[in-house]
Amino acid sequence: MRYSGAFLFWLGRLDTQVVTGRVPSGTGTRDIRFCSVGEALRRFLQAEPGPDGRWTIELEPYPQAHIPQWPMQIAEYSFRGRECAIPGQAPNSTRPFPAYPLWHRVVTLLPRGARPTHCIVLFRDLDGGFHARVLAEAHVTMMPDPLRTELEQRDQCGRLVDLSDVDEDFLDLPLLGPHYAEVPMVPVPSAESGPDWLERIARLASPLKRREAQVRRRSRSRRLAEELKLRYQYRCQLCEEHTRAIDMGNGRFYVEVHHIRGIAETEAGQYRSQDEGHYDLDSHRNIVVVCPYHHMLLHNYKSPISFDRSALRFVSEDASLELPLQLNEHL
Repeated sequence: MRYSGAFLFWLGRLDTQVVTGRVPSGTGTRDIRFCSVGEALRRFLQAEPGPDGRWTIELEPYPQAHIPQWPMQIAEYSFRGRECAIPGQAPNSTRPFPAYPLWHRVVTLLPRGARPTHCIVLFRDLDGGFHARVLAEAHVTMMPDPLRTELEQRDQCGRLVDLSDVDEDFLDLPLLGPHYAEVPMVPVPSAESGPDWLERIARLASPLKRREAQVRRRSRSRRLAEELKLRYQYRCQLCEEHTRAIDMGNGRFYVEVHHIRGIAETEAGQYRSQDEGHYDLDSHRNIVVVCPYHHMLLHNYKSPISFDRSALRFVSEDASLELPLQLNEHL
């Protein structure tokens, strides 16, 4: 998916009684509020609000989060200095529009004075459709400019971002659990050459210090895994071409990633423990894309299996099994 524009705001002190957690009865408006006045929204939505001061938009389906097409209102309140809001977003809110399900999974009500950690982004695609996503702090560095630059400003009031010159497709990833540590989308440059791709995924495995948040490590490693899967078109690197795969539809097949070693390899070919905090476990040099059968085989075969990097093959210690890579662009 490509987008022509985005409107984003960080969730902060203006967000009252939003979505998750226990909302005391009769308190607050239960809006997701942001302090932007409506001019930026008029440009983003390419429309004027209705007589009641509200825009009504249809959010396109978000299948990776199991959310169908969803109506949503955005209000401009003249009695709040023209502050804007997504109204009625408490869990039990059904009128005039039910709360958007993604907010329930993602947004938390911040304590007073807390630093914002999540940003709501409304995207407009090239066909004029609207989409809602939420980005966490750990996802910001993964986004292309100018979106990354605007996200780094951590603006709670709202910013309009022109994405018409961004020559990248955004691939939505499945949201796997109730806690939003996963990367919601991966920007994938079009017509990317092999050397350019290798250089970019190598940067995804740059060293991390142990003091850095685990959510950042999980987010980045998941993006690396998904980019490798995409590069191999969701095919196992060990399966022969005629092997049947689990078809997930839309050109995707079910595959997993296997770590060749439990420690990461340096450019010099030496290894240091992941616990020492020098090198990241999730280097592209340490990952292969595999089907569930081969993944279980590599972990549970009767004889330990190691990877012969010079021959690009997995070999068992007792020499009873040899698995050469059928596909390879990164090892």
